[in-house]
Order: sequence, then C-alpha cells, then structure tokens
Amino acid sequence: MENRTTVLAVGAGCFVLTLIFLLAGFPYDRLESRGVMAIERVVGGRMSFAESEQVFGLSGPAFEWRDVRITGATARPLDLDRLRARLAWSSSWLRGVPAFHIELEGPNGSAVGVVSLGSRPSLDGRLEQFDLAVLPDDWTVSGIDLLGLADAEIEVTGGDQWLGEVALSVTNGSLSGGRFRSGVPFHELSGKLQLAGDNRTEITSLHVTGPLLTADITGSIGPAANPGEAPLDLAVELDADPRATGLLRSFGIRLRTKGIQHLKVSGTVDAPKVR
Repeated sequence: MENRTTVLAVGAGCFVLTLIFLLAGFPYDRLESRGVMAIERVVGGRMSFAESEQVFGLSGPAFEWRDVRITGATARPLDLDRLRARLAWSSSWLRGVPAFHIELEGPNGSAVGVVSLGSRPSLDGRLEQFDLAVLPDDWTVSGIDLLGLADAEIEVTGGDQWLGEVALSVTNGSLSGGRFRSGVPFHELSGKLQLAGDNRTEITSLHVTGPLLTADITGSIGPAANPGEAPLDLAVELDADPRATGLLRSFGIRLRTKGIQHLKVSGTVDAPKVR
C-alpha cells in the first residue's frame, strides 16, 4: 500500500509541475515546428502537408495536419489523412526533454504514441492494421523483409541504435530474407523482438502459421555491416507440408521424417547452416 501511495504521489507531482511549467508560458506558437521536428527525427524523413490548424481539448492544445506526406524514410512515401501532435504529460519536461503525444490515421493504418526528443529519442506506442511496407528501413530486422498488416506495441529508445521491445501480430503477409527471396506466405505471425545492444535483435518468441508450414523460432540475429552477413543463432521447431519440400531444400533444410522437426540455424542470413 505504501509503495502504491508513493507512486501515485510521484505521478501527481509530475503532473502538477508539468502543468505549472506549461501554464507559466510555454510558447504554443512553437508547438507546430517542434512537433514536425519530432516526427521527422523519429522516422528519419521529411514531412509536408496541405493544411494545419491548432485545436484544443481536455489534454491541452494540439496541432493537426491533414493530407500529410513523409518522404525520405523509405523509397515509398508515407501518406496520411490526419496527423495530430500535442504536448505529452511527461516528467521528461522536468529534465528539459520535450515529449509529444502523436496520433496518425491513413490508408496504410493508424498509430498512436508518445515521442520524446533529446540526445536519445524514444517511442512508446502502438500500430493498428499498419502496412509494414511503409515502415522506415531501420525499424526492420536486419536482412529480413516482413510484409503484411500489423498490430504492434512498440517501446524503443534511439541514439546510435534503437533499443527496446516490439510485440507484434502480423496477418496475411510474407517473410523473406536470405535464400527465401520470393518470400514465404503466412496467415499469421506473432511474437516479441528485443532490440538489444550492438545492433543485435533477440527473438524472444516468434510463431508462424501458413499454408506451407508452421514454425516456432527463438534466438538472435547479430550485427553486420552488410545485412546479408548478419550472423544467425536460431532454434526452430518446424512442421512443414510436403509441398514445401523444394522450398525448404533451397534453404538447406532436408526433411527426413514427417511431423515436427527440431532445427538449429547458424551461419548468416545469406548463407545459413541448418542442422
């Protein structure tokens, strides 16, 4: 009970101090430019829009942009119907680190979250039915192309590299990389990825179900200057349809018996070794 009271007191204190800070003279006319800067810094691209306006609500003033286009993050521009940014209630302001609450909606899905700037920008939010084809390249796992519609919870911190956790569920997509150039179709892919130090991705859990195979994967994908040279250390539990025999053989996997196979994958993305 005492711990709970302490947490509530600290939270209330941060809220009150931040409110005083804002009411004491935060330059609202700079909200739009700071919001644009926050978005551009996180996605690594440039933002343009047809129109914008300042709006007010219970959470405070915000800017809303319409007919937004973000370019430079990927070869394919990200088009949005609406994007809104406001000041986020966060203790980071007390450290001089701006934080913004971001909402976006568009033909490629929707997202909501809190973006903090500073020397180590961070993102804490979620995606809903988001087309993964439009995500910035450095948000994807090295050497792996994942396509489909995703629901995801994201909590990452940037700087020299992104650190944190991504929990996702992707439907009606494909997974490609290494020798799977044409992609392996799936009905659903779900799991948790840990973006660790040294540009390493830890696969805490990854479950794939599709028309040709079912697989459970854990392990890690290591860092490399060339994505195809990223080292693999994976444990795979695989149950494949006989129709997938040719595809799996091209990846170095030879099915010896029917049923579930327990495999170890090492080597690199472009030259995996399966045993």
